[in-house]
Amino acid sequence: MVGNTKELTVKQALEEGYEYYIYDSDGWQSLKDISDMEMDFDRNDLVLVEKEARHPFGLDAKYIAETLAEIISVNYSDGTGCDTDDVYDAIKDLDLSGTEKIINEALSKINHYRSSGIKLIP
Repeated sequence: MVGNTKELTVKQALEEGYEYYIYDSDGWQSLKDISDMEMDFDRNDLVLVEKEARHPFGLDAKYIAETLAEIISVNYSDGTGCDTDDVYDAIKDLDLSGTEKIINEALSKINHYRSSGIKLIP
């Protein structure tokens, strides 16, 4: 460990269950797989990412229904000039729990990782 920065060798990182790293100075980028063993240690900015993936947050069924109700109601009002809440009220309480499940399943397949702050060394 140098200063307050934790360091792990490639072997240690693999043994501890880390799979991916990034070149920290590159900003947003695709992950690099540790097992590929194609690291450029001359760059001196290899950082491991967290072991567990994070996923985008989904929406609950009630929020989905209210959002759709608002959009469809506004579109209806713009197209017809009708200023009642009939369309909004018809949609806002629909049970969209199936839609919620489909959206959350789709989002669960999208992974992102945050930096662990652990430097990867040879």
